[in-house]
Amino acid sequence: ILHLLGEEGPSTEHPAKFIRFIYNRIILENAHVRAAAVSALGKFGAKVESLRPSIITLLTRSQLDEDDEVRDRATFCLSLLRKGSEESKHVLLDPLPIKPHLLLRSLEMYKLRPTPGALTFDSLPIVEDTTPIAPAQNDENVGLENGTAIPAGDEETKTELPQNYAEELLKIPEFADLGQLFRSVPPKHLTESETEYLVRCTKHIFPHHIVFQFDVTNTINDQLLTDVEVVMDETESGDWELFSSIPAESIPYSATKTTYVCYKTPEEGVHKANFMNELKFRTKSVDPNTGELEDPDDEGEEEEFPVDDLEMSAADLMAKVPVPNFRTAWGMIGDSAELLDKFQLPQYKSLNDAVKAVVEFLGLEPCEGTGTVPHNAVGHTVFLSGVYLGGIKVLARTLFSVSASDNTIMLKIAIRSESPDVSQLVLDCI
Repeated sequence: ILHLLGEEGPSTEHPAKFIRFIYNRIILENAHVRAAAVSALGKFGAKVESLRPSIITLLTRSQLDEDDEVRDRATFCLSLLRKGSEESKHVLLDPLPIKPHLLLRSLEMYKLRPTPGALTFDSLPIVEDTTPIAPAQNDENVGLENGTAIPAGDEETKTELPQNYAEELLKIPEFADLGQLFRSVPPKHLTESETEYLVRCTKHIFPHHIVFQFDVTNTINDQLLTDVEVVMDETESGDWELFSSIPAESIPYSATKTTYVCYKTPEEGVHKANFMNELKFRTKSVDPNTGELEDPDDEGEEEEFPVDDLEMSAADLMAKVPVPNFRTAWGMIGDSAELLDKFQLPQYKSLNDAVKAVVEFLGLEPCEGTGTVPHNAVGHTVFLSGVYLGGIKVLARTLFSVSASDNTIMLKIAIRSESPDVSQLVLDCI
């Protein structure tokens, strides 16, 4: 209640009427309530200039409170109210630009590799909220308008990523100078679950490099795999430069080991790329019961095992970062790099399927609960936000509607970002 009063009370016709009620909570309630009341008073002081002197007087009394949290909040609010600057008001009134649990993870990543200069929100590593979005369940997802396939996703993309990727990669000497890890794309299986060797890939995005992490599992009980590596071949442009390759020394039965391939990204940036992949290794025969080599001098036989191709797209370079207030962020980013377009989505039979597929394909994060489509809705607006590689903020406002004449789903999309090129890249995903 106190939080709501602090948010909405200053905008009412008679905000002074709430001050006595809030201050009574500071006098009568326990420490947790008193602390909330102090924060509410601070917002009144920031928003209503005529009440500021009185609120400063009340907050000064709270500096003598027996609870340290109450005293700290009162001191914090007083220092900002006495300055009276617009910057001070924003600190009191605007929400954090990042959720608290994501801020904690970002600070932990920052400690691994601090950057020079002041510690600001902009200098912190990007951290995504890994709450998964279920993909559209539609086997006929063949594109939006021109037949481009929209991936329906698979089970592994719904799992939460471990948060120690940055620490693990920094321990590898070959990757020590790649810079700050921007994001890790959810892992994708490159083999069927029934095959002899299981391979899944996680893409790690750095400022000028992409690290492909291949987790390989050996399911053959009489084989030991050695010198395991994945050979990649970029087939779209040929502009990708191989930076390093780290094989897995050996993989016994039922074990999973990791091999890495690192590419330097093209100078003109990553637009779209396709990689053909092949698993290469040596096999040595072992006793299925003990796992010991049958012939210690055996150098093994060279083998190759084809795995699925990998694609790179703009969505891989987009971190799913929500904004606390979409309308405010939309106005602040401006329309200098705004792009508008319309699409027909005839391959989707429901708004829910269309929304899920488009959100997944763009790589952006729904804001303010707009990712959920109400039951039996004939139209729906989704607010999307993210951060593109390089710290470029991206926002998208999408309007989905169902045509009354033929039930075709229509999409209107407006994209704003801090770069015209990035806005075009995002629109090209559609």
